Amino acid sequence: MGPTPWDPKKKGKWGGGDYIELLIAFSTDDGENLNEDHFGMARYFRVYKFSDGREEFIETRNNVKYEEDESLKHGDPGKDEATSSAVGHADVIIGKKWGLI
Repeated sequence: MGPTPWDPKKKGKWGGGDYIELLIAFSTDDGENLNEDHFGMARYFRVYKFSDGREEFIETRNNVKYEEDESLKHGDPGKDEATSSAVGHADVIIGKKWGLI
């Protein structure tokens, strides 16, 4: 028998065990909405913690490579590394566009 599915009525418990805690990073240019371009082209990453049925804003992280050189395009290895560094640890990353298109 597999794990018990998450049941919101049990206040975020997974299979009767510990509470799930997720750090989720959202790509944004204005701090309010997802940016229209690729995830790595966002000016900022807003990070939230979701745990025990609650959300908590953690911080806004600047996309340093974006600030340094706006001409860099997605797929640039240096930008990719800098974006990963700016996002830091996140369990989930959310954006509107991904990949090479």
